[in-house]
Amino acid sequence: IGPEIRSRRNDASQKIRLLAVTGKVDSTYIRYKNSFEVKGQDVTLTMKNSSNSKGTIDSTAINPLSFSVIAKNLSIKDAVSTSIALNETENRVILLPKKEHKEIPVMRVTSRNKRIFFKSTANRAILTDANIKVMAGMNTVERKQRLAARLDSLAKVYPDIPRDSLFAHARAMRQTKEVDAWMKEQDFVKKDPDLRLDQAFAKYYREWDLDGSMNVRTGILMTPYFPLRNLLKGCYVSFDNDRITIDSLGFASGESRMAAKGSLTGIRRTLLGRRNSMLNLDVDITSDGMNANELLRAYSAGSNYVAPESGKLEDVSDSEFLKMVTSEGAKEQENEAALIVVPGNIKADISFDASNIIYSDLIVEKATSRLLMKERCIQITDTKAITNAGDISMDAFYSTRSKKDLKTGFDISFTAITADKVINLMPAVDSIMPILKSFRGLLNCELAATADLDTNMNIVMPSINGVMRIGGKNLTISENEMFRTLARKLMFKNKKTGFIDDMTVEGLIRDNTLEVFPFILKVDRYTLAMSGIQNLDMSFKYHVSVLKSPFLFRIGVNLLGEDFDNMKFRIGRAKYKNTNVPVFSSVIDDTKINLVNSIRGIFEKGVEAALAENIKQQNIVEAEKVKVGYENAATQELEPLSESEQKQMEEAEAAEKAAEESAAAAEQSQTVENRLQEE
Repeated sequence: IGPEIRSRRNDASQKIRLLAVTGKVDSTYIRYKNSFEVKGQDVTLTMKNSSNSKGTIDSTAINPLSFSVIAKNLSIKDAVSTSIALNETENRVILLPKKEHKEIPVMRVTSRNKRIFFKSTANRAILTDANIKVMAGMNTVERKQRLAARLDSLAKVYPDIPRDSLFAHARAMRQTKEVDAWMKEQDFVKKDPDLRLDQAFAKYYREWDLDGSMNVRTGILMTPYFPLRNLLKGCYVSFDNDRITIDSLGFASGESRMAAKGSLTGIRRTLLGRRNSMLNLDVDITSDGMNANELLRAYSAGSNYVAPESGKLEDVSDSEFLKMVTSEGAKEQENEAALIVVPGNIKADISFDASNIIYSDLIVEKATSRLLMKERCIQITDTKAITNAGDISMDAFYSTRSKKDLKTGFDISFTAITADKVINLMPAVDSIMPILKSFRGLLNCELAATADLDTNMNIVMPSINGVMRIGGKNLTISENEMFRTLARKLMFKNKKTGFIDDMTVEGLIRDNTLEVFPFILKVDRYTLAMSGIQNLDMSFKYHVSVLKSPFLFRIGVNLLGEDFDNMKFRIGRAKYKNTNVPVFSSVIDDTKINLVNSIRGIFEKGVEAALAENIKQQNIVEAEKVKVGYENAATQELEPLSESEQKQMEEAEAAEKAAEESAAAAEQSQTVENRLQEE
């Protein structure tokens, strides 16, 4: 302890008189009741206080004061086993008077650390080469100025209210103001992140203005709430009381690598627990490799995690803790998918640009998308993906306003993709049109619909309202009972596989059914016109008009059943006379366009407006059916064949059967002859 004289940095001719205290401690252990404990090793403490350079006494002015702690190891632990440990740490605090307000303190804080270790009951983190700089100033004067300005504004709005009652009156008016419907729902309020500070910290946060930055070279986050090896690969952020700006952030989670730039605002009101506070996230995310399967498994595992009792994992080493966490994340989750609840107190605008993505058994070469989130609703637009199975584009919304009000809407298109990939990506398609999985080849599929969701994020099938279009060239159809039945009855040359040059199927999904509009299909030696009703419980009714065949007359076949394994059929006259069948492509396109516009305007017009617009557009499709006098042939009575037509068909069928038996006998005879020759 003793005096020091230093030269000013900006003027060497001026001297500063200091009182300095320096101390070194080999090791220390400090415990205060049951509140906290501090441990230190090789600790150097320094405190310096300057005298008044003018030699006068001013008890209101802040004299400069500096304080530093340098240690090999320094740790602080609270009563619930949350601890932070600093390795090779240098921390300096300088207290200065505020310019023009010498009675108000300004504090500069710098902290340089080789490593920072954080540990709580369930989470751990290690940061390497972490540097923090903060400038903090008491905002006494500014708060008084803001308060006066606020009162002046309220006085203009409520001129008849006494000045000392303005805040109370304004607060009462806010409480009586009509609250948005989505904010009244209480089902998911507990799911919203609660970031409120306790009263002691909130007081300091309110009274001090912060401005700082943090730079971290590397880090690792270990948490059972996202049980993967989560690595921080470079981070530079700046911040103040209300904003965090991410200049650069690199992150790896399991096999996924990401980078982000952006900002988070609205922090002040959120941390102080202000009514209707909202965090605003604006971020651009890029990735050159992502395993979506692994990330979804980790999310599911974290959603089902139950934290242990305090202290249970306290003595487990970091390496063992990481093993425990990542082994849980590697397990296949047998539980049903956890509902993703959209936070009500976060608004987000996220752009996404990634390559080399694995999702299910799909390899995505390139994907871009934009996500907007607010009011417990997510809007996804401009999604484009190039995959090993075909190209995908999508616009969609996802709303979780309450447990009884879970909605989705989407317009999704698959280009040059196989049927099994479509079903794998959207399992609901298998229920909407089960015949789809019988097609082999590359399909173009479009599905635009709205629907309800259950609490496991499954689509409630009876609630689907939408339109679909499926097409393709050079397709084959096999392993389908409907095709085999037609092939036998109509005497196809190839009764196992049908080859289709070109096909386009369109339909309307409504009232738990898919109505398949008439379409033309050329298979084998035949030209067919087909339409039908596919119920979402797998039962169906289809009509097939044979427009071109070896027969001299047109045959109609009605197919119906509980599913394709329990099929009945009737043969009669064709309902369609030629290939000029009713087409509804125009109104289906209009329905898709209107749904996309509704999705893009979901936050301006609301979810209900999007659902209503989709229903309105489907009514237009129904009106178009009435306008052209269309009635689905599958629902009409089938006119029977005449006796001569029935006889001709039976004779042709008998001749076909005889030819097949003769061919089979010849093949068997040839097989026997070949065997004898071999012997």
